[in-house]
Amino acid sequence: MPFDSVDPKQRLSDLEVGILQYWKEEDIFKRSIRQRASGPSDASPSKSYSFYDGPPFATGVPHYGHLLAGTIKDVIPRYQTMRGHEVQRRFGWDCHGLPIENIIEKENDIKDKQQIEDMGIGAFNDLCRSTVQRYTGEWRTVVERVGRFVDMDWDYKTMDPEYMESIWWVFSELSKKDLIYEGHKPMHICPRCVTPLSNFEVTQAYVDITDQSATAKFELADEPGTFVLAWTTTPWTLPGNLLLAIHKKVQYVKVTIDNEKYIVAEDLVEKVFEGKEIISSEKVSAKDLLGKKYTPLFSYFEDEYKDSAFTIVDADFVTTEDGTGVVHIAPGFGDDDFTLGQKHKLELLQHVRMDGTFIEAVTDFAGLHVKPADDPSKTDQKVIAWLKENNKLFTSKKYKHSYAHCWRCDSPLLNYATSSWFVAVDRIKDDMLKANSQTEWVPSHIRDGRFGKWLENARDWAISRNRYWGAPLPIWRTKDGEDMTVIGSRDDLMKEKTIRFTKVTAIRHAESEGNLIPIYQGELPGTDLTKLGQSQAKKAGQYLQTKNVDVIYCSPLARTRQTAEAIAKETGAEVIVDERLREVSFGKWEGKTVDFSDLTFLKERRAHKIESDRPESIYHFDGMESWESVQARISDFMKEILPRHRSEHIVVVSHADPVVNMEHFFTGTDPIKLSHRPYPEKATPKTYFWDHDKKQQLDLHNDTIDDIVWPGSKSESTVDLTLVRHGETDWNKEGRQQGHTDKPLNETGRAQALETAVSLKGRTFDVVISSDLSRSIETAEIIAKELGLTLDAKWPELRERSNGDWDGQKMEDVADEFIGVKGYRGSSFHHLTAPNGESLTDFLKRTEGACQKISEMYPGKKVLLVSHGGTTRALLSCLENRPYVDLAHTIVKNAEAIDIPLHPFLKRIPEVLDCWFESGAMPYAQEHYPFEMKHHSLPPNFPANFIAEGMDQTRGWFYTLTVLGSALFEKSPFEHCIVNGTVLAEDGKKMSKRLKNYPDPLEVVNKHGADAVRFALMSSPAVRGEDLRFSEQLVEETVRNVLLPLWNTYSFFVTYANACDFSAVENRRKSAHPLDVWIQTEVQDLLNRMTKEIDEYNLSGTCSELYETIDALTNWYVRLSRRRFAGKGAIDNIDASGDLEEQDRNDALSTLYDVLLTISQALAPFCPFITDAIYLNLVEEEHHSIHMTDWPEVRKLSADEVKLLEKTRVMRRVVSLGNAVRSEATIKSRQPLKRATIAVPPDLKSSVSLTEGDLSVLRQELNVKEVAFAENPEDLAESFVLVDARKVGPRLGKRVQEIITAGKEGAFEIQPSGEILIMDVVLTPDEASLVYRGKEGENVAADKGVVVSLDTEIYPDLQLEGEARDIIRNIQRIRKESGFEFTDNISLSITGADDILATFKDLILQETKAALQENKGEDHTIDVGEKKVVIRFEKQ
Repeated sequence: MPFDSVDPKQRLSDLEVGILQYWKEEDIFKRSIRQRASGPSDASPSKSYSFYDGPPFATGVPHYGHLLAGTIKDVIPRYQTMRGHEVQRRFGWDCHGLPIENIIEKENDIKDKQQIEDMGIGAFNDLCRSTVQRYTGEWRTVVERVGRFVDMDWDYKTMDPEYMESIWWVFSELSKKDLIYEGHKPMHICPRCVTPLSNFEVTQAYVDITDQSATAKFELADEPGTFVLAWTTTPWTLPGNLLLAIHKKVQYVKVTIDNEKYIVAEDLVEKVFEGKEIISSEKVSAKDLLGKKYTPLFSYFEDEYKDSAFTIVDADFVTTEDGTGVVHIAPGFGDDDFTLGQKHKLELLQHVRMDGTFIEAVTDFAGLHVKPADDPSKTDQKVIAWLKENNKLFTSKKYKHSYAHCWRCDSPLLNYATSSWFVAVDRIKDDMLKANSQTEWVPSHIRDGRFGKWLENARDWAISRNRYWGAPLPIWRTKDGEDMTVIGSRDDLMKEKTIRFTKVTAIRHAESEGNLIPIYQGELPGTDLTKLGQSQAKKAGQYLQTKNVDVIYCSPLARTRQTAEAIAKETGAEVIVDERLREVSFGKWEGKTVDFSDLTFLKERRAHKIESDRPESIYHFDGMESWESVQARISDFMKEILPRHRSEHIVVVSHADPVVNMEHFFTGTDPIKLSHRPYPEKATPKTYFWDHDKKQQLDLHNDTIDDIVWPGSKSESTVDLTLVRHGETDWNKEGRQQGHTDKPLNETGRAQALETAVSLKGRTFDVVISSDLSRSIETAEIIAKELGLTLDAKWPELRERSNGDWDGQKMEDVADEFIGVKGYRGSSFHHLTAPNGESLTDFLKRTEGACQKISEMYPGKKVLLVSHGGTTRALLSCLENRPYVDLAHTIVKNAEAIDIPLHPFLKRIPEVLDCWFESGAMPYAQEHYPFEMKHHSLPPNFPANFIAEGMDQTRGWFYTLTVLGSALFEKSPFEHCIVNGTVLAEDGKKMSKRLKNYPDPLEVVNKHGADAVRFALMSSPAVRGEDLRFSEQLVEETVRNVLLPLWNTYSFFVTYANACDFSAVENRRKSAHPLDVWIQTEVQDLLNRMTKEIDEYNLSGTCSELYETIDALTNWYVRLSRRRFAGKGAIDNIDASGDLEEQDRNDALSTLYDVLLTISQALAPFCPFITDAIYLNLVEEEHHSIHMTDWPEVRKLSADEVKLLEKTRVMRRVVSLGNAVRSEATIKSRQPLKRATIAVPPDLKSSVSLTEGDLSVLRQELNVKEVAFAENPEDLAESFVLVDARKVGPRLGKRVQEIITAGKEGAFEIQPSGEILIMDVVLTPDEASLVYRGKEGENVAADKGVVVSLDTEIYPDLQLEGEARDIIRNIQRIRKESGFEFTDNISLSITGADDILATFKDLILQETKAALQENKGEDHTIDVGEKKVVIRFEKQ
């Protein structure tokens, strides 16, 4: 058979599992990208299409919202790939921020920040680091199962050093543009997280709560018994009150009630004193109130502020809309309060800590939380109770309002004046609006509406967080803030602390002749570089020319040596050959070729790799060197050379597998994962930074970098240091290692000390300190005595480096056995650590600690410091940032004095960046921009052609992308944006695991198939920014209306094609059959419409185009062509031979074949599984996929084709209306009727011309004997006008409903121009349309102007024919249930239907492929009308 047989009852989810495995074994996803790498087939100038994948947190399993966004992000790239573009798709992970911290806090019962600091930030960050990818396995399962093509092995993480380095670059660029500043202003803070939030974060979590308001009594100082009333919704701020604000233009009154007088705004008297008896009232001008003093409610801060505060002042923001017309002012809380406090030069008072608790000075409430999580109004009630008890409360009420909460931990926020670092958004607002105007959004109104309005009102962005797990702000500054440095890269950091790091650039050799063959070449000498390879190597060298390369290591093979030499020529660096960098040993495979074009071979190797789960590539065979072996020699190489090259940049030129192993050495990435990533590109550098302090790749988190400090510039706090090495000892004289061995000075040493003292006479020293070893103490005491000073301190931190077992050995012996760097023959700065000795790292850290101690203890002093030769070098390393080799070869003589300033240290500020800053930097950070050789003026794939996320991201990711893109490049980072709505539970509530109000996503996928879920989501309003109430019924409808009809048509085709051995030859003739021409035109029109919609990123619109064509295919084309497929004659011709011409059958099959392929291709981005299953069976091409095909050609329809479509759609509408009439009259479709009468509107009469063949089709489909036409639709139905309210509303205003009602009641006139007159209003055809409805009691149906009436009386001869068709239907049903093929002939006997057989025997026999004769088949009794008919048949 030409095609594999198809199970019409195939369970689609099972089918998808098999397709998934096929994709993996054939590597379809990556091959689909590689085949497009040369550029689009349509010769578009753009070779690639890019989109940004906003990274999710992996702290929970994916939900429907992720499925929705993920499917959008899959559909568009699949489509663009089919359009010929290379679309790289890398998955990303959001790793930082409060979501992770909150999880760790809950799991470890951490209540506050102090507990975190007590446990250690490093330990806390380690917990976060171990948690961030807890659910990556579940994510991979779901992402792959729903058919998304995305690389989850070549992923990026926001916690990776490369990503964080790019974030630092973004920050530094903003700083260079003067767009970063530190400010102190009111912001919303989370008291639980003890950190500020940005303004757009605040909008993400408003919650309705019930709070307590209070109207407090402020007694005037000069009028005892007279109170100014001020209303507040935050009673907890009252202890911090410093001012009362009124409006100078408001009229105030003094009201007497009982024995007290109250001052409020005149307009609010009735509201404030509702239900109270007013004794008297007199007007008081605002002018008379301004400047008056009042007695504070609480006395906590009265003494401190009595001269500057507790005064009535003017403020423009005071209104009489609510409250009392008087506003209580606590300048530590709220924008208006803060600004007013500054205006009156009040020192900021914050009676509440940032953790939300009252300070100790607030004695009545000290330690209480102002917004307790269990009851946010509890503390307010206590404050109100105190006011009432002390006669300072006028009234209090409960009120319900929407209050901002932390979007991560759900704690109520406080508006709190605090310090933060800001991006000056206001300064780039015009750039942001301009950038936004050049983008396209779906839905379109979002751009200038929700998002545009947000941009117009954007405020400066608070980007710093007082937290721990995040990208640290790369700002180092001195304690006094006078000296500050912004670090923009790891190179910048290494420049400031050079001895701590080694920079390593790994690079695969350039192209060699062996790469072209290709052959396994692991033995010397190997092949030479090609001309292209030489060019690649030179280019790499030119790139590295400015990177200060110190040395190049390379493999001994020719291709690596030649690459290294080309780089050396450009950089001037020395080349060292190291055997450990050689290529993999290929054993018996050495010199053999590999046919990379043999897809069968590659599939076998890929399947082997999947099964073996080994890290080696698919080209690795038994007998070749293993990953573990390569890993061992690379690890050995790195561990040896890294300590030798502190402060240096080394380049390592090797081969693909060793280079991948280097990545594993530095990053610790799973080798299996690495093996699935793209092979290292030839001659493309990749750089790492080794942190000798941490003995790992440089991690940019605060627990690693916060101990990196360096001296700044000169200031009043600069310490003038004079460093002196101790005098000679006997061991010095003998050339022995001393370390911590406590040897005294010899005579020469004492003389040297005295000589140094003499040289220092006349100089002033405030302090003399030394190490605590005798030779240092003795030297210091001699000098101090000579200078008239005393030795102030003996610090163990200043000791020489401990040499352990080397102590007492001669230096030359140690140097001969343990070779130092570049001939170094000492021990105190040796890169190796002596047995039981102190490492160089620990030694340097110890002496740096001494430097910091001196800076803190003796600011601005002159300090004489006596220590040792190694210690002096270490101090010089800290103070002068000199490189390791330079220091190692620096000779410090006994008793030599060195003057050097110790400037105040720059230390990193403690804050971390808002994780939204990291997300906004994603376009640059995922590419490690601008730190790779391939980078130019703009980041790769910038701007993205497309992004997609939920509506909430208009306040989040979309916004931060726009801010940073506009600030850096003055353009939007994206061109098109799809905004999806929220997926809600079926009841309209938020999906909740606790409520269990939604079905598990994977269960739905495994039940109905991923294709069904995908199409249901993509065809829903959710892809247009609207919320979706998700139910399993939506998925079932997709299966029923799209997937099953397509599958059944495909199954039908395969069945009939195999029955006649049909083969889809490439050069087959184009059918001229009217039905074939029509369906091909219909599908071409579908393709045109779908292409237009998807090019406009209208996914639901694209899906909606499909339904009608699927229905047309199954319920029109296949139904009408069924006899052609079976090779039968026309149904109207009983005497036909039963065989159509073979060519006609082939035409029908060829047409359906083409149609199935085209529809599958158009549906492939949405339903990738079923479409590939169909394609793989229909197309004879191994190792292929529908996802590697081109999108079908878009072609404008001819005028004749347009008329053909219009005519056929009218015919289908007629049949649909006829069926509706039958349904209403409960008449089976098999029952023939006498007549159908049809009326079409005037505009269709001229364009739709029916042939006799068309009328024959209508008679057949309507199952009537006669088709008649009425001149006017109104002969059959009532007419009325539908008015489009959206279009006429702006013009007609309040009259819209009146006009709509008149149109529905028939009060209209059709004008000659085609316009419609309703009352006195003329409407265009675009604003209103004429429609019809069947008259009550008539067998009529109408739609879009077409009216159909059926004669529903069943005449005796028609009833008999209907019964014959019932018999045919039942025979066909029983044949199918019995497992007969449709091609099988049967022997048939029928009893109980003689009257039917007398007239319709030939029809029954022809349709059932039967001969009327006795047989031994099983009896089947069926009801035919009122008859009991017995059918018996068997296969002939």
